[in-house]
Amino acid sequence: MCQIMQELIDEDRAIAKALGEIKSRERILALVLMPFAGRTRIAYRLYEQGTPLKAETVIKGRLDVRKDIEDILDTAACRFGPYDIVGIATPGSVWQGHLDLDSTMVDPELDLAGYLEERYGVPAVITNNVNAAALGFYAQQDKYRNIVFLSLPRGYSICGMGLVLDGRLHQGCHNIAGEIKYLLYSILPQEEWYQHHLTDRTKSLETIDVSLRAALAMTDPELVCVRSEMVTDMEVLRQKLAAYIPEKYLPNLQHIRDDEMSELALLGQMILCLEKLAEGEA
Repeated sequence: MCQIMQELIDEDRAIAKALGEIKSRERILALVLMPFAGRTRIAYRLYEQGTPLKAETVIKGRLDVRKDIEDILDTAACRFGPYDIVGIATPGSVWQGHLDLDSTMVDPELDLAGYLEERYGVPAVITNNVNAAALGFYAQQDKYRNIVFLSLPRGYSICGMGLVLDGRLHQGCHNIAGEIKYLLYSILPQEEWYQHHLTDRTKSLETIDVSLRAALAMTDPELVCVRSEMVTDMEVLRQKLAAYIPEKYLPNLQHIRDDEMSELALLGQMILCLEKLAEGEA
């Protein structure tokens, strides 16, 4: 595991917390796709019995979901050997195997989970990357049970959000819980919806402020994690929120670096794969 994350993540404790005494001997391949400023960072890791064995990170061009995932799965099979299940943390909400991303990133008609399972012959667990990171953050700590995890990648105008409520990842009945874009589409000018090269820190702060006010009003979390290279000063963000929400109701705020989010999402996705395997054994 990356040295910078050793104090933040205790994977053994996180797995034990999530699954109790359940043990799994299957090999799990976890991937996290993280777009930023017109490029995509893909981190992937092979786990066996919850222990990370191999890890790699690659940088690709603008996200092409199917092609990028195929490249990683093919490469991992050659380098790491076989695996029994694959977990993929990706942008976009996932419903019945489909992703709701822009058509330049993925065919909206593609049942990605079904396609990958048929092509590679292993179960595929696909999750929104911010949801996976929210679960990973929750699993590696014991202080908070209600967490909002917000992600605004550098160069993007729309953010994503993951929710852990009362100690459980909350995705809703259609997996769109936390899809704050549906609110932002009504606030941002339409020409800004798909701008992927924004570098205005003031606009980023305003987007995060509006998104969090909606989340705080609906979920009242103990902690908000903010992954954003554009907004790193949590005291400035707190002051912005305090203009509308009484200080006494504001949660703790914690900034999350990109590398931290990758680690958290890998952990969360691995836990979701373990849960899937445990369901099959029940």
